[in-house]
Amino acid sequence: MQASDLPKLLRETHLTVEELLDEGTRLNAHQQIRVIENALRLAEDDKLGVRIGRRLTPAAHGPLGYLACSSPN
Repeated sequence: MQASDLPKLLRETHLTVEELLDEGTRLNAHQQIRVIENALRLAEDDKLGVRIGRRLTPAAHGPLGYLACSSPN
């Protein structure tokens, strides 16, 4: 994705590109769902979720990821 495509990714989220790039910005559930829907449409790839999932580390899952990493079994 090119930087010029970011407005398409944010369509119907009421977010600006600057807000998305700000680490302090929190997305509500509607915005998260809309970004995912837009990404799927733009990617035209039904395996996008699998490709993204393969790149996530346990830390991306917050407390649950911490639990998984620190549990002995």
